[in-house]
Amino acid sequence: MRLRIPMEWYEWITAYYLSDDGMSKFERKGYGLRREMKRLRELSLGSHISKVEFEKEAIRVGKGLERLQPSSHPQSK
Repeated sequence: MRLRIPMEWYEWITAYYLSDDGMSKFERKGYGLRREMKRLRELSLGSHISKVEFEKEAIRVGKGLERLQPSSHPQSK
């Protein structure tokens, strides 16, 4: 008999391998970045920042969110 781990569990397992807090650490950082993205959208919609500045910052925040995936961490390999 073989144990099969569902694919959706891999991020959770990796998170617990990387941190005693598990996904909590990654979720807290992600929450901050998602709030920052929301703030950028509001600034853009209110014409407080230019479209170019919004796109530049949105790319930066988006990359930050991608790096927060536990599987993207070098030690998870």
